[in-house]
Amino acid sequence: MIPIILVLVVLAIIIGLILSPAFRTGIAHAATNIVVIVFGVTRAYAKYVAIMLAVMLVFMAWALVLGNPILSGIAFLLSIILFFIAWLPLGAVLKLFNVNNQIVPPAVRSFFAWLAFVGFMAMMTPEVFTLKTTLIASLVAVFLSALTSKFNFLEKIIMPLVLIMCFVGAWKVIAPDSFRATERHRRAIGDVFTTANDRSAFRKETSAASTFAKMLMSTPVVYQAAINQDGGIQQLKEVPISLAKGSIVLILNHKADVQIYHGQSFAYVMLPDAQGKYVNGDCYWVESNLLEIGPLSELLPKEEPEVSATPNNSVVTLVFGTQNFVLNNIGDETPWLQFPDCTKFGYQISSADYGYTLTFKGDNTPYPGSPTLVIPHKEHPVFKVRATKPNQIVTITVWQK
Repeated sequence: MIPIILVLVVLAIIIGLILSPAFRTGIAHAATNIVVIVFGVTRAYAKYVAIMLAVMLVFMAWALVLGNPILSGIAFLLSIILFFIAWLPLGAVLKLFNVNNQIVPPAVRSFFAWLAFVGFMAMMTPEVFTLKTTLIASLVAVFLSALTSKFNFLEKIIMPLVLIMCFVGAWKVIAPDSFRATERHRRAIGDVFTTANDRSAFRKETSAASTFAKMLMSTPVVYQAAINQDGGIQQLKEVPISLAKGSIVLILNHKADVQIYHGQSFAYVMLPDAQGKYVNGDCYWVESNLLEIGPLSELLPKEEPEVSATPNNSVVTLVFGTQNFVLNNIGDETPWLQFPDCTKFGYQISSADYGYTLTFKGDNTPYPGSPTLVIPHKEHPVFKVRATKPNQIVTITVWQK
């Protein structure tokens, strides 16, 4: 019955529009008024929503910039209320026309929940939830919402996050000393991790900034160079400065290309000054094939372990390799020394001026130190070294045959 009535009404309107100019004029005025009313209401609602959103954003940004927990809570609560008021008319219209089943659909409720969660975080951790971190979190939330819209990812994680934050907030209120101590421990762990990274970065930056080189063999001269317009060596002049084997020099610019002159490669280096520093030293050119490149720590000679000798009757077993014994005063002596247990071995004993004597256990004959000293053959010898001159560094080297 209703469709028939609607058809008759439509036919009457069409006939009226065709036959009556006055009817056409009235319909036109009515349509114009309806359009003006609809657009007027829409425009007013749009202004209303824009003002509400602007007030919300200003409140929240102001609270986050100031970092006041109470102000942050008030600002976010007011923002939620304003957004709810702004949504109600639109939600009612969408519900009326069956676009949504509810005035406040799940997506809007999820937005309310996230807004409340951000306000909660801003109250509980104002030092973390600043304006910058809030903007980052908002962008990440939008990104995750777009990627996981089919799985309702955000709706599933919001409740556990809120429960965790409620637990943290209750802990902070109920046991403030425990919370403070735990927070202090957390910061300390972070500081240890950060400091370790800074130290590692400092060592790597130091190693990367400077390149040193060790002389592989001695050279009696270094060079001064005349540089051409292309930055290459045009002419070399010898400078009578001798560099001994093992001397350390600083490569002035390890990024620069090696210069070739008459088929020989050269590097521009700085020599150490009188104090051994590489700051205002003199700079010269040196044959680059005479240099071993590396960080300073790898080029310095390894210090051999020194054993301070004190008179005692204990027996120390020597190891294969080199050991140094320091005898500062005349009469100082090492402990009794014996060689490693093996079938065949060789050894050598020396000092700068051979100011010592050797005494073997069971044989009270002192054997004076000498580069030509011949020691009688002994089975499983046990001996000690006694200083006959001050400041003796006695070196004992043992090797297996």
